[in-house]
Amino acid sequence: MPSAAPPTARLALRNDPSEMARLAAWLDAIERDWALPPGPAHALRLCLDEAVVNVLTHGFRPGQPQAVEITLLRQPVLTAIVVDDGAPFDPTACALPPRPHTLEEAPAGGMGLRLLRHYATRLTHSRPDGRNRLEMEFMPDGEAPG
Repeated sequence: MPSAAPPTARLALRNDPSEMARLAAWLDAIERDWALPPGPAHALRLCLDEAVVNVLTHGFRPGQPQAVEITLLRQPVLTAIVVDDGAPFDPTACALPPRPHTLEEAPAGGMGLRLLRHYATRLTHSRPDGRNRLEMEFMPDGEAPG
């Protein structure tokens, strides 16, 4: 039975790493209220965590108040939109780093772009009004598209 929860949800975060706890709690409530199946819930959480951490880590100048706005849409397909006023960055235009051949060769980080591209069915970036806008769509069954 479909949930009666609103088809749109929004969250505004400050450029502070402690805001990741608010994001996690918000996603917990969305997953429950929207009755998201495990697959899409997992893909959504992984991609939003990665996108927001990257914005907080690389997109902002220290000491300046800036914001990250997240909008989730349920229909017609589960979509996450992340808008920030940080430094310009288009994750759809970056080349993926080479895949490591062994665990020892794997870097400690740098796999976020691969994760976003793996779990999002569609990934688009634009920069309206001098702000980054990243849209991610997810398959209803939560399977990675490729």
